[in-house]
Amino acid sequence: MTAAPVTITDRALTKLAKAAVNSVPGTVRVPRRAGRSLPRIDVRRDDLHSPPTVEAFIAVSWPSPVTAVAENVATAIAEWFSVYAGIQDAPVNVVVTTLNHGTRIEIAPEPQSPQVTHPVAPEAQSLMPIVTAPLRPLKPIIIQRIESRRSHG
Repeated sequence: MTAAPVTITDRALTKLAKAAVNSVPGTVRVPRRAGRSLPRIDVRRDDLHSPPTVEAFIAVSWPSPVTAVAENVATAIAEWFSVYAGIQDAPVNVVVTTLNHGTRIEIAPEPQSPQVTHPVAPEAQSLMPIVTAPLRPLKPIIIQRIESRRSHG
């Protein structure tokens, strides 16, 4: 028996990529005010079975090392796609669109890998038999047709 194929939608991949971006130190969330909110993710592919390409538009806290933050974002998205979705070597393009004043952060030499926890099914409970009252014998039903009287007049 073969397992049914799993299809991961572009919307699910977009949410996964946003979570990966938000996990990288130095990135900043920008709420929607006059323009679009950040991070903004575009996941594109020819069909549901082709590998996706990702474009991430991010905001970075200044004075952080912008290039290192962008590289870590690309690495994080590719790694999260690999770990959580099983998608290997997805091309990721990162565009830094905004620099927000903040505190300088130190970049770790390697981005932190996502921690994967596998769900555990609860133990199966034993079923108890259902006891009902015994069936009663059926009584015959006699249906008689009643002739209707029509008055002509």
